[in-house]
Amino acid sequence: MTAVEDWVRSKIPLKEEVLWVVRPDQRVIPKHASFFGSWLAAISLVVWIPVLFSLKVSWEYLPLYIIPISTTAFLLIDYYNRTHCIYAITRKSAWIVRKLLVSRQWHSKSVEITPSLNIRPAPFGIELKPFFFFDSLEDKEAALAALHQAQEASK
Repeated sequence: MTAVEDWVRSKIPLKEEVLWVVRPDQRVIPKHASFFGSWLAAISLVVWIPVLFSLKVSWEYLPLYIIPISTTAFLLIDYYNRTHCIYAITRKSAWIVRKLLVSRQWHSKSVEITPSLNIRPAPFGIELKPFFFFDSLEDKEAALAALHQAQEASK
């Protein structure tokens, strides 16, 4: 077992067998970001933000910086959320274990896997319920295989 699997094992009840464990995409600009979004973020990080904090910039032009600052803030918050998140699938349930930005404790939520659970693949992840979504997955097929294996085991 890897260190991530050992850590997840400490958060999930011992009687559940872990089928699949993964962390979301760990890049600052995720793989699924659009071409325009990636370039806007790169320009924000490399050009606009340093210019904003240089000494020769007048603060009367602050409205010009709202878009690059908000894009950069959104990317950094999204990056923090993805780096502090772990997805796991056991024989009985699917788990999301994450540390929220405003909290120091790790929170976990799970959904029970039943034969009637509707698994909907999305372009960048897998939706199990309206507010339960595995996003930014590198290998979506492995997650789908583990979910189907858990569904078969629950019959």
